[in-house]
Amino acid sequence: MSFSVNNAFGDLPAIGTAGHLQDQAIVYFQDPAFFRLAFAKQQRSENLKKVFSAILEKQEKINLFIGNCLRGHTSDSPYLSVSYLAKDFFQDASDLEQKCELLAGSIVLVTNGDVHIAGMQNLMRLYDGCPNTVFIIWDWDNHHWLGLSTVLAAHSDVYVPAHPDNRYVLSRFNPAIAEAVTCASDQWTTPFLKERFRDIASCVRVNDPLGMHRRYDPFQYRNQVITTLNAYFPSVGFSPLHYEQKSPEMRLAEWCRHKVHWIVPVLNDIPIRLFDALITGGIPLVPDSLRFASILRDIPDGDICYYGAAEIVEPMPLVEKAIKHFDDGGVPGILRRYRYALEEHHADVRVREMIGYASLLIGVDF
Repeated sequence: MSFSVNNAFGDLPAIGTAGHLQDQAIVYFQDPAFFRLAFAKQQRSENLKKVFSAILEKQEKINLFIGNCLRGHTSDSPYLSVSYLAKDFFQDASDLEQKCELLAGSIVLVTNGDVHIAGMQNLMRLYDGCPNTVFIIWDWDNHHWLGLSTVLAAHSDVYVPAHPDNRYVLSRFNPAIAEAVTCASDQWTTPFLKERFRDIASCVRVNDPLGMHRRYDPFQYRNQVITTLNAYFPSVGFSPLHYEQKSPEMRLAEWCRHKVHWIVPVLNDIPIRLFDALITGGIPLVPDSLRFASILRDIPDGDICYYGAAEIVEPMPLVEKAIKHFDDGGVPGILRRYRYALEEHHADVRVREMIGYASLLIGVDF
């Protein structure tokens, strides 16, 4: 077989575009306004240290308000009392003063999905109106939605990107930026999964991979990959929008019906469904570009498989390899993957990690 990387590289459009974008970003972030923003945020953090030290000195519990996107997920800290915000908390602007009173002296942990574009202005008002509240924002889309991510970073006390992309850019809007905290399995609560581990281990599974994805029009390469695979596997394709309306039981049964899951990320991200596949006992197939990701290093060989361009156009050998590993591992393999994902990559684990970052910021141990 003959091939030329140089010829393929030479066919790329506007090869210098990436360098030009970087040069523009460097110039943009020299503006002194970013220093003034950092100074204002540091003053706010110093105030929060005093507020929360005083609360804990009184031996009072601190309220932790978790956004609707993480409803049911929790922290096991004895110093925190957990409750959940309404789905439209940031979109409803009718009672901002009452909301500020509710949130005073508390911690708020939300995702970008809780705020979204519709709630962006209200978040900005609440942030300034709640100087005694710690806002933690876990941003699942910082790899491709900078228009929203920059606002979220500026209007949070701890900004937690889910992906390592754009870290420098976002750090200029908030120096208190955490290392990437990857998305985690959040479809099912920990008690729900523990109650059903026997069902996960014993269900009858088919060989065809599951891979129903939302269609996102801006990401044409991803859409084409899914369309190509759909010609081989009808169970890989674009999902109807009503998936989230299904009950947790229905969703669990759908995932547990398959041995293998073909996963096509939006960009080069580590997607939630990778851990959904593991937590339901299946084997995820993910892009080659994730092969050396440190967070995936502890997954045993065969419990995750990687595909490149060749496997997209000729997928059967990889799927057959994954099926053989699943069949050879049997129930012990299913339970190994389930326990690993539940203990390491469930949303509850990520909540604890992010509360730890808030603790470091304000110098108070939760």
